Amino acid sequence: MKAEPDILHLLESAGEAAFGTVEDGKPYVSSVGILYEKASVSQETGRIFLLLSGLARHTRNLLRNPEVSLLLSDRAKEQSIHERPRLTIQGTAVPVQSADACAKLKTAYLRRFPQAEMFLSLPDFRFYEVIFRELHWVGGFGAVRTLR
Repeated sequence: MKAEPDILHLLESAGEAAFGTVEDGKPYVSSVGILYEKASVSQETGRIFLLLSGLARHTRNLLRNPEVSLLLSDRAKEQSIHERPRLTIQGTAVPVQSADACAKLKTAYLRRFPQAEMFLSLPDFRFYEVIFRELHWVGGFGAVRTLR
């Protein structure tokens, strides 16, 4: 799937998202910081990573069912919530296994969220990658598209 510039802009600029997981067959929503890695030749849309505590309810949920949803909203726009650009991502969250990848993510995460340094020293925090299945973009009234 190849995202257009307006979608890529929101992915690059958003630092947080509403995070939906499945809990006992029902939706559960929390809030997470997101780290976006720009697209490469092999990955046209880029990738999102989350730093999650194993003690968090949303993490326990995704370990039972990796299906997740993220909602990103362009809060920089001075528009009503009804007109503000937003993106819903459907996919799965998988733990990042590679120690090299985790070290690079740690550096990038601290650049984005310097106040998170203490979390990265705790043993229950780890990185997860969200594997995109669908992007649903609402760019304002009547500006809606879904990418799969």
